[in-house]
Amino acid sequence: MSEIMQGIYRQEGQPDRLVSIQVDADGRMVVVGGVGGGSGDALTDAQLRATAVPVSGTVTAQTGLSQPLTDTQLRATAVPVSGTVTAQTGLSQPLTDTQLRATAVPVSGTVTAQTGLSQPLTDAQLRATAVPISGTVTAQTGLSQPLTDTQLRAAAVPVAGSAAIGVAPTLPPLSVSGVDGGGLKRHILTDTGGRQVMVSAAPIEVRTNIGALAASATAYSEVMNMGVAADRQHTMLIAHKAGVPSVGENLRIEWSDDQVDWYVSVGRDNGSVSQDAYTSSSSAQMRVKGSVIGRYARVLYINGATPQTALKLSMTAIAGI
Repeated sequence: MSEIMQGIYRQEGQPDRLVSIQVDADGRMVVVGGVGGGSGDALTDAQLRATAVPVSGTVTAQTGLSQPLTDTQLRATAVPVSGTVTAQTGLSQPLTDTQLRATAVPVSGTVTAQTGLSQPLTDAQLRATAVPISGTVTAQTGLSQPLTDTQLRAAAVPVAGSAAIGVAPTLPPLSVSGVDGGGLKRHILTDTGGRQVMVSAAPIEVRTNIGALAASATAYSEVMNMGVAADRQHTMLIAHKAGVPSVGENLRIEWSDDQVDWYVSVGRDNGSVSQDAYTSSSSAQMRVKGSVIGRYARVLYINGATPQTALKLSMTAIAGI
């Protein structure tokens, strides 16, 4: 048989009344407020701050995520932490400017360079644009750093080692090169004395067999293509006629850029620069010299009074003169 325990509830200014004593589902008495001479119904702000209040059970961080956080959730986004986070550097906190500069401060985790590119940088990204580097970059010149204006002017700063003339270098020599007509890089050739080797272009020649040619008639040689101006290496043209002597015959060199309009080349008459053509009255062999002007060149021959039976015209282009 069970009994209900009751007590008297008193409040100042109010009549006493009888109330039942409250228990939980296991029969334990429910006490509201202080027990056994406690400090009151609730701790004051001063009491909460004066000493740590022991808390039993689970403390939940208000992260907006389900509790507890999984490894994936912790790595997916930063978890807000209130208070002060202290780096374990072995030094007093916070670090002073002197302590930060005196020795490297260990940092755990990954340090990412702010390059504006995805990490890590690929070979293509490293070569595409300069990667900013903070700090000092020192050139290994063998001189004190940095070089003064006097040191830079006093002697040449070696780019890749140094060696006396005629002595094998101890480090890779600096390459001096050019670009050929095909766009390929080529080393500039030197002889054993270090002098640059110049190679003249080989002569080019055209030969035309005219055969028979009537008196006062005109004949032309084959057209010689000298190439575009940038690749042109030949500087002089020599025209030659072989046939029978013919009074009043004329030999000259013509040039053109389009093989439509032709002009007389600046010529030399057997060593003289006063004429552009060579006129003969009794020569089986005739020569005239001219300068390379346009892309195309040809020989023009005008026969004299005597018909030709086996006329031959030729022209040679030479370089380096």
